[in-house]
Amino acid sequence: MTCGGRVPRCRRRRAKCAEELDGHPHHPHPVRIVVSCQNERSQLQNKQMAMRVLRARLYAVEEAKLEEQRIRLRGDHVSAEWGSQIRSYVLHPYRMVKDLRTEYETGNTDAVLDGDLDAFMRSYLESTVGRKRRRTLNNKRRWISTRRFALPTRLP
Repeated sequence: MTCGGRVPRCRRRRAKCAEELDGHPHHPHPVRIVVSCQNERSQLQNKQMAMRVLRARLYAVEEAKLEEQRIRLRGDHVSAEWGSQIRSYVLHPYRMVKDLRTEYETGNTDAVLDGDLDAFMRSYLESTVGRKRRRTLNNKRRWISTRRFALPTRLP
């Protein structure tokens, strides 16, 4: 490592530069990617080639992180096939729209067909929050029931 391209490893002036910290190179975002290239006869050409390979690998790592984040934000994929419907619309002989996931139903079919889905979204969000809360409570209960705790005894 050089400090400004002049002093190798900052040893001649006994000063620490931004690239060196406690005798080790300092990287703002540490990654464990090591690249070496010995294809060319010139050290400069090998270094340039290694930097190109390193840039490509760092780019691939960043792309993988972004793709993972996109997948996490997108959520689970549900295919549109028979039996995976969300709502059922009944317009004759009576008028009703029912959400099959949350059991929420309304008789105002005209508003729903015009795009007023706020009540359905609210009921879905309430049901998913309740489901997550119940799941964490059940996990806590299961954890407590599997552990053996020593109960304090009363002293007479």
